[in-house]
Amino acid sequence: STVQHPPTIDPSALHGTPFTPERAYVTLQGLNFTPDMVVLFDGQQSMYSEVKSSESIVCLGPLSADTAFARVPHVPTSPSASDLSNTDEPRSHRASSTDSTSSSATATHSSHTVLSKPGTIKIPIYLSCNGGAGPSYKTGQFYTMHL
Repeated sequence: STVQHPPTIDPSALHGTPFTPERAYVTLQGLNFTPDMVVLFDGQQSMYSEVKSSESIVCLGPLSADTAFARVPHVPTSPSASDLSNTDEPRSHRASSTDSTSSSATATHSSHTVLSKPGTIKIPIYLSCNGGAGPSYKTGQFYTMHL
């Protein structure tokens, strides 16, 4: 019997465009893609996935509103959006307030999207067989989205 190797993805394709109300097309390069695969961004199925070949899938990237990070209820102690976007604030203070946000978010949602640097989040990418019915593979890659 043949060993089933999980698909792999080339991480160079995974940088999102600066914030836009439209979804970006994302091309995933890799190996062992099958025609029935769909792309999931942190558990949310891509609106469009097309397997071009066993080494290439084109899909529509997520919007920030789709992500688990956007659905995490804000803890009262976390900085508000206006705090994070205030450019007059000293950089060191911004970094510390951002760190406290990401640690509180990752403590309760360790497998979910994390705030990596100010203004960006990294969304884990999964591939699911049978049109999304499974099984799903964790690719180990992340889509970087700019908020």
